[in-house]
Parts: sequence; structure tokens; C-alpha cells
Amino acid sequence: MAVDTNALITLVDLKAYLGTTPAGADALLEILINQVSGMARTCLGRNLIQATYSNLLLDGPGSEYLYLPDWPISEVTGVYEDDVLLTIDTDYKVYAARGILRRLNGIWAEGALNIKISSHKAGYLITDLPRDIQALVVNKVAAEWQRQKNSMWGQTSRSTSGGSENFELPLAFTEDEEKVLLAHNRMVL
Repeated sequence: MAVDTNALITLVDLKAYLGTTPAGADALLEILINQVSGMARTCLGRNLIQATYSNLLLDGPGSEYLYLPDWPISEVTGVYEDDVLLTIDTDYKVYAARGILRRLNGIWAEGALNIKISSHKAGYLITDLPRDIQALVVNKVAAEWQRQKNSMWGQTSRSTSGGSENFELPLAFTEDEEKVLLAHNRMVL
């Protein structure tokens, strides 16, 4: 298995964080990176790593703001409303950091799949990903790695001579971890 192209940390960075890892550990580390990165994407409801998208069709909202599914936006070309090509800074303005297209002098026509964006690039380069997200992911992967090394992987509790121990569920974000991620959600205008 390899690290997905939309993984939020690299195997090299994770191994530097962990220090020494045994030979043959890469496959498990890659699985953990992909799983935790996927959990973060699911929590946020969007892709974070930059990708280029073609022929995106969106429902016209009938309001001034059109929200693209992924952000930040670094490039937008060919925006059509009801098959009419619009001009940037005349018909609409791009708010790149939040992935919003604002219709100037009116609103986006309401309709089903009546807005087409021929091409756009959205998401962060991995080197520009917010540091708190990277730190959260590397720490979560490291904790899961440690759990596996200690043969605690998959356990939620264990009996001991002094009673029992409870563990957080593996591969689930805590409430505090979710707060870190959700701070990167978009406010709807």
C-alpha cells in the first residue's frame, strides 16, 4: 500500500516524528496515515490537499454566494450560469480562501445543476496545510502506531490487577481533536 495522494502527512515526516521504526513498518504506517487522513476529510466534509477539478456542476443557489465544495481556491476558469460564460470581476468575484464565488450586480440563478465550472484548482499544497491539522494527524497516527506496538490496538478496555483500564476508541477523533479540525470549516454568509 502507498500513501494516498490526498494524505495529510507524508511517510517521511511521520517517520521523522516517530524516530526509529522497525524494518517492514512502512505498510502499516501508510495504512494509518490514509485512515486518519480520511477521517479528517470526513469530519470536514471536504478534500484538503490540492487537486484540479473539471466540469464541476453545481445547483444555482438563488443567492449572492456560490460555495465550492473544496477550498482554498487557487484557480478558476470557465464559469457558466445557464450556459452563459461569465467574466471574473465583472460578473463574479472569487474569495479564494473560503472557496466562494460572489455574484456581482445580482444573484446566482436558482436551478438544478445550472452552474458549470470548467476547471478549478482547490485545496492546500501539503507544505501549506495548516500546521494544527498536520500536528493533529501526525499525533493521531503516532498514537495508533504506539497502540499497535503495545498490543493494545483495537482494545477499548483491559482488566488489570488494580481494576480495569478504559481506552479511547482507536481511530476515532476525540472531541478536542474534532474542535481543531472544525475550526477550519467555512462560515456560510
